[in-house]
Amino acid sequence: MEVRKGGIWRRVVLASVILLALTAAVLTVALDAQAGSRADARELAQRMMPAAAASVDLIELYQAQQNWLRDYVTAGHPGPLTTFDGESAQIQGTQDQIAALVRGHAPIMKQLDATTGAYQAWLDDIAGPQLAIMAQGDVTLAQELQADTAGVRPVILSIRSYGAALQAQIAAVQQSVTSSLSQEQATVLYALVAMCIVAVAIAADRIVAVWFGLVRPSRAMRAATDAVAAGDYGTQIPVGGPAELADLARGIELMRTELVKALAARERALTSRERAEQRFRGLFDGAPDPMIAVAPDGSIAMANARAGRLFGCATAELIGREVGTLVPEKRREALARERRAYFAAPVPQPAGAEFKMTGLRGDGGEFPAEVTLSALPLGRGMLVTAAIRDVSERRALDAERERLRAAAEQERFEGRVRQFQRLESLGQLVGGVAHDFNNLLNVIEGYNEFALKQVTAVAREDARLEPVLADIGQVRVAAQQAIRVTRQLLTFARHEATTPEIIDLNEAVQDAGQLLRRALGEHIELTIAPEPALWRVTADRGQLEQVLVNLAVNARDAMPGGGQLTIDTGNAGVDDALASQRPGLTPGRYARLRVSDTGTGMDQATVDRVFEPFFSTKPKGRGTGLGLATVYGIVTGARGTIDIYSEVGIGTTVSVLLPATEERAGPDPASRPVVGDDVRGHGETILLVEDEASMRELTRRILADHGYRVCVADNGADAVRRAEDPAQPVDLLLTDVVMPEMLGNEVAARVAALRPQVPTLFISGYAQPILDRQGVLLPGYDILEKPFTEAALLSRVRTALARTPASADLAGGQVRSRHSSVNRSTGRGGQPLKVTVDLTK
Repeated sequence: MEVRKGGIWRRVVLASVILLALTAAVLTVALDAQAGSRADARELAQRMMPAAAASVDLIELYQAQQNWLRDYVTAGHPGPLTTFDGESAQIQGTQDQIAALVRGHAPIMKQLDATTGAYQAWLDDIAGPQLAIMAQGDVTLAQELQADTAGVRPVILSIRSYGAALQAQIAAVQQSVTSSLSQEQATVLYALVAMCIVAVAIAADRIVAVWFGLVRPSRAMRAATDAVAAGDYGTQIPVGGPAELADLARGIELMRTELVKALAARERALTSRERAEQRFRGLFDGAPDPMIAVAPDGSIAMANARAGRLFGCATAELIGREVGTLVPEKRREALARERRAYFAAPVPQPAGAEFKMTGLRGDGGEFPAEVTLSALPLGRGMLVTAAIRDVSERRALDAERERLRAAAEQERFEGRVRQFQRLESLGQLVGGVAHDFNNLLNVIEGYNEFALKQVTAVAREDARLEPVLADIGQVRVAAQQAIRVTRQLLTFARHEATTPEIIDLNEAVQDAGQLLRRALGEHIELTIAPEPALWRVTADRGQLEQVLVNLAVNARDAMPGGGQLTIDTGNAGVDDALASQRPGLTPGRYARLRVSDTGTGMDQATVDRVFEPFFSTKPKGRGTGLGLATVYGIVTGARGTIDIYSEVGIGTTVSVLLPATEERAGPDPASRPVVGDDVRGHGETILLVEDEASMRELTRRILADHGYRVCVADNGADAVRRAEDPAQPVDLLLTDVVMPEMLGNEVAARVAALRPQVPTLFISGYAQPILDRQGVLLPGYDILEKPFTEAALLSRVRTALARTPASADLAGGQVRSRHSSVNRSTGRGGQPLKVTVDLTK
């Protein structure tokens, strides 16, 4: 055996020497082949691969510049060509880069020239003319040139074709260089394979010898020892192989025999309970959680290593300690009560019923923990095992998660507050502006009617005045259009008087359904899904119909190719948590109106501005930008809220919440008294209070021309002084609402205190000071909204003279508040004006 062993070593040394010699020879061949392939690799890495990547970039730059030109012309907004010029510079640089990389490869250079020529043709024949026409402002012609696919498409296809051919040429050269490189590397590979074959042949002889002389006996002995280690103590250890290996096998066999004898003796000595306790001890020590076992007297009987690490001490130090020392002193009495109660009635704890406690480490540090208790009956009594989990990290993660959630909620809430405040500020601004516009429009329309009457009378005898009549009619049409816009602004600002009533929202939606179907057209499918038990709301029926129409028209414009519009209703309960996230929303019951479409959708930046007056995404001339602003004013004026959720390419959903009411619908509100055709006065005296001189003169002239005496006051104080004069007759107080120094409602209250029998008629386009929070006129008030026509003024004056004055309400000061503040856009001379009136003076 020793001879065999020595022979093995000699053969191993000889084989190693031969292998080294063969390796040196093969490496020499490989180095020669490598020298030839290095040049090919350099050609491939430094020129062809960058050229291929640059050709891909060039094609992408061509495509990007073509896309930019298409978007630029389609948008129809001439502007700077910085992006186009920058892309042209990048394209030129990339073309120069490719030319430098492929220099010396004639086919590639030829194809590159063809590609650049196609691109230059596109610049000269397609891009250049369109950009020039756009620069001249002729967007329509530029878009027509772009739509001419017969002329544009062949040029673009030629660029793509030449570009693809360029990439193919570069790829062909790459393939050629790669093939050469592969052949040279194959030479190296063949040399290495030859070396491996020789080495394998030399080693094969010794492998056979080692296998049968050493490995087989070793593996047999290893298999037998593994079986014994796994518990099969009856497996004998085979003896074989070299002397040392045989001696080792005999020693292991002797150890196996002794182990079998010892285990048999131990098995006979252990009782069944002791074996069970041993198994428990193994499970206890290997538990994944820190565990302790507590005796009835509160001492710790057992503890595993994890418990020692948790409490910062050795495991042996825990044994025998009072369990109360593991918690802070203030918690020890509570822990003792828990321990006594569990020992008295040890019941298994269900999942999630862990006992919460505060642990105390050896260094004095505290940590939160959850403890799961279970009973352990023993022959000598009972122990209670406690599995303890340190939840410090989990609580920190929970706290951080809650902090992040609260921060996100706060950010969303602050965003809603900012939007709400911005819209409120816009409402104040446009309300004041609309008031001044109402005065101007009233004067324009009033004097236009005067001119129309005078010219009409003369035009019967002079046909040359017919064009003048037509011009006056156009002025009247323009004034009416301006009046409509102003009323929309007042609706947005919630300064327009409304007539709320108890409404079944389902009925309102169904009534508007036919009108909406005509407005939407056949290409849009309208679906109405009402809630059968819908709560009733209080709202102005006409304004609610305007909300539905405006939302439906907006949805239609977002679906030019057709789509589906769904209107559904439902009930919604708002709690404190939801109300705290939405400014203007209070807890309670609400009826929900939801309008959803499958249109183009909007991004978040657009959604944040949709309620702003005059903001519109439609092309110029296709909308005033007041549709959604009006909807916002109507909904918030009814104490409701409106939210928009939109995804680009998916659609938009508008949700409106209106407060529900327990009241039942009553009879239709009585209309205003109707007067006869005779609206002329009979010498009655009207105290006219108006701070705008042109408006004051217009109103005075209308009344004076129709049989009334007019006592004019240019401010509230002047009106009160005239009312205090007993010699001054007053049959009706006709006063503006918003005036410097003294508001119209205060003028009415003071005049009513002096002359209770005198009725009051307000005139204003900005009625906020005499409206309640829902836009309803306060009791005892009647208002003629500006701008008004001559007929409307005369009719309402006759109605007011026939009405019994509500002097008690006016004299008692039952107005909007004890202090009323009005902000107007401008006062006299264009200066900002803010008037604050104390109505208790």
